[in-house]
Amino acid sequence: MADEKSGKRRGKGQTIIETFTRWNVTDHLRTEEDARLYLEAAFKEDLGDGRLIRAALKDIARACNMSDLAQGANTASAGDRAEVG
Repeated sequence: MADEKSGKRRGKGQTIIETFTRWNVTDHLRTEEDARLYLEAAFKEDLGDGRLIRAALKDIARACNMSDLAQGANTASAGDRAEVG
């Protein structure tokens, strides 16, 4: 018998265990172009209440902050010690 979700066959009494990976959009917003396209899509898909646009802006802000932190870490590891204050 074929499992409708996975298409895998299973015998009587066997269970298929599926695993899922968490997906975070901020891992994929690497460039300004990525952010622009993501925000553009949010404007197109928003239902008029602005929720999707606000969520996209928050995602972009988080992605930019993470990018800034990563860049700072790379600079510090290269020998340029920046003081955090």
